[in-house]
Amino acid sequence: MRAGADPLAPLIAFARHLRDPAHSPPPAGMAAERLALYRELFLRNIESLLAGNFPVCRRLLGEAGFRALVEGFFAKHRCLTPYFPRLAEEFLLFLGQREGTPEWLRELAHYEWVELALAMDPTELSSVKAVAGDPFSGAPVANPVSCVLCYRWPVHRLSSPPEQEEPPGPPTYLLVLRGRDDRVRFHEVAPWTAALLERIREHPGASGRDHLLALAEVLRQPTPAFLAMGRPALESLVSCEALLGVVPAEGGSSTELSANC
Repeated sequence: MRAGADPLAPLIAFARHLRDPAHSPPPAGMAAERLALYRELFLRNIESLLAGNFPVCRRLLGEAGFRALVEGFFAKHRCLTPYFPRLAEEFLLFLGQREGTPEWLRELAHYEWVELALAMDPTELSSVKAVAGDPFSGAPVANPVSCVLCYRWPVHRLSSPPEQEEPPGPPTYLLVLRGRDDRVRFHEVAPWTAALLERIREHPGASGRDHLLALAEVLRQPTPAFLAMGRPALESLVSCEALLGVVPAEGGSSTELSANC
């Protein structure tokens, strides 16, 4: 090696060629057959990992379509993490930045990624301070390993690539959570239920009744009917573990409906 030469230059040239052989010349002294074999091994490993993270995307795109997407990711995207479990997040960033990616594919990929993200979340639900109780009179405690997602496309029902450019209906709201058994579950919810869950997160000390009263005012709904509809909804959210229990409500909200409600 001549004086002043970068000792890493051959390795960098090797990596660049493996990533994008069409635009990066091969390093000197290496057979083309060997380089092609190395590249195929790298691509297969990445494709296998991403196919496990995004099985529905792969099925809808087909093997050739998904392989082309992985090749583009391998060639163009610069990952910011050295950890393989976070490669799915990098792939999601790639799809968001890639020109021409259809909206339904970006949303479907995000939907599939969320399951992995919640499964990897280190939060232990056993550490959450909450007890069994009435989520209407007490202050309901939201599951910290959960989120409410809103998609323009019905990503949980896609069975083939959409032919139309615009979504077929109103937005889809999905509640995603990891339960006490460590399984990740998805539930389709009404927009007002999504709003209720967001409010519970933002105002953790309020009773379920107070949340419903505030939401009824925002949505301009008749208060008695909304409370009657909301009480079993709160109980259902406890049953599916979107709510993990209750703590005492600030101000000691009453369980009884007032005559003016």
